[in-house]
Amino acid sequence: MTRFLFADWNDPDAPALVDKAGLTWVKLAQNTDSYTFHLTGGTGSWTLSHEGGVVTSELLAAAERVVMRRWRSSPPAPIIQSSANDKMTKEFIERQWEATLLAALQMAYLSRPDIWSRSPIHQDFKVLAIQLIQDLVLVPAFEVADLPRGEHLPLVAKSIHVDQSFGPGRVSTVPVDLADLVTSQPSPMVFQQRIQASEEWRLAYSYGQVGIVQQFFPTAGVVDRRFSPPASRRSHVCDQTADEARRVSKALGLNMFTADILVDGSRARYWCDINPDGLFGVADAPDYPLQTALIEGVR
Repeated sequence: MTRFLFADWNDPDAPALVDKAGLTWVKLAQNTDSYTFHLTGGTGSWTLSHEGGVVTSELLAAAERVVMRRWRSSPPAPIIQSSANDKMTKEFIERQWEATLLAALQMAYLSRPDIWSRSPIHQDFKVLAIQLIQDLVLVPAFEVADLPRGEHLPLVAKSIHVDQSFGPGRVSTVPVDLADLVTSQPSPMVFQQRIQASEEWRLAYSYGQVGIVQQFFPTAGVVDRRFSPPASRRSHVCDQTADEARRVSKALGLNMFTADILVDGSRARYWCDINPDGLFGVADAPDYPLQTALIEGVR
């Protein structure tokens, strides 16, 4: 049986999945010249030729694992890129490729969802994820609004959509100050209780396997840890959190994800973000607990 990986050509975790777990990599986000596609009406049988070979609906029907990842979420890369000069033509071509491939992959997913890391058409709506897991794990108190109206807890604000592109950079998670409490925002945002964290955990989940890295940060007051490298990382084991991850997986229909968990001074563990296409290697400890969980899960 075969294991497949549908992921962008520059996915940072893809080489490990290919080299250590034996997945066949169908590289996405390349130019249209790299692909041909054909689906036979009625039967639904299809063939996709790509840079590395050919994948068919029949091969997916017999696969042992199928991993679907789109790591470049901000800004999102087209599933297939067009080199057309005209912007409207380029975007039209890319939309047609996206509709074609996602429909074909979704048909394969629906026949055997348990072997897939996630549905090909899954969208990362943070509000929905929080609602679905809030009775399973501890999550910070939150509201979604253009203007917060709840209790005046210390808050952070974050964008709802996984695409956090803004101008030349990205939207950060930022503290909410007094002026923000009386200023309506141009779009709804997640206003989340700010957790005074003593440490942050990066959790990796892959088909039942769990790895955890404790991260310790030197800079007091920094909210968005993406822009502040940790002073140290080390492996950690917590059976209770691993059990929580398995419940989260079932609730969200995700066989693979990463999560950011904030731990406060009382050792309460707050699940703050879950990323269906999160990166495993970038936050790993020297003994690779995240990559180990990733690889062992898909084998």
